[in-house]
Amino acid sequence: MEGARTPFFDERRRIMFNLICDIAWFKRNAIANELVKKGDITRDILIGIGPNRVADEFVTSATTSVTECIESALRRQYKRVRVYAVCNGLTDLVKEIASKSVGSLAGEAARHLMRETGQCTMKNGARIEFFDVPSSVTKGIAKLQTVDPVLVIGTEGVNEIYEKCLSEAGLQRFKLSRADYRLIDDAIVAAIGQNRDEIRRVRDEISLQFVEPFRSRFRAGVVVEACTDFDFGLGVNSLKAFAEEMVLDVYT
Repeated sequence: MEGARTPFFDERRRIMFNLICDIAWFKRNAIANELVKKGDITRDILIGIGPNRVADEFVTSATTSVTECIESALRRQYKRVRVYAVCNGLTDLVKEIASKSVGSLAGEAARHLMRETGQCTMKNGARIEFFDVPSSVTKGIAKLQTVDPVLVIGTEGVNEIYEKCLSEAGLQRFKLSRADYRLIDDAIVAAIGQNRDEIRRVRDEISLQFVEPFRSRFRAGVVVEACTDFDFGLGVNSLKAFAEEMVLDVYT
């Protein structure tokens, strides 16, 4: 917006979004193996819960898709290209994918810079930047005046990612038990399967088992729902918080 009396036109920003949603292709071999071995798709196919072979295949295939999107933006002479990882659990994987993509286009030095700093500048002056959910959520929490430990409702891997982000911001993560993680895994499976009765049951168990005790113990504690598959209303929704940061980044 150029002035208070100037009409707002989104076209001034010249924004282009490429949404990559090729999950069936990214995990095609793992899915095929599941169908042959078990006759159906089980929770073992889920990245973040399932085996590493799924993640390895995901990285290889997704790198091709991300590289194609970056190339498309560069051909259109965009000078700022952002790679958004909209899933908490895929933060490290997507950063690795973005780094490999940049490396395939600009060489090993650019790949290393992207992996270490989350950004790099291409030879034509275009800037490639990586944005993730945990860092965005942590940024918002850090703005609060007083914060006790942060309870992250997410898988064990997601909690490890948040612990690093929170630690860098001078914040602490509340430790969950093995039983807590199993319950969170159940919540993810129920949400993906859209089983309303199971979703309701698991939500109530999560609230009773560790959210309510946490709130009673830490009055200034912050609860984060760090899973994009469900929205239980038990705390800060990570996807909504990330969306707000993304809009601010694009429009400012």
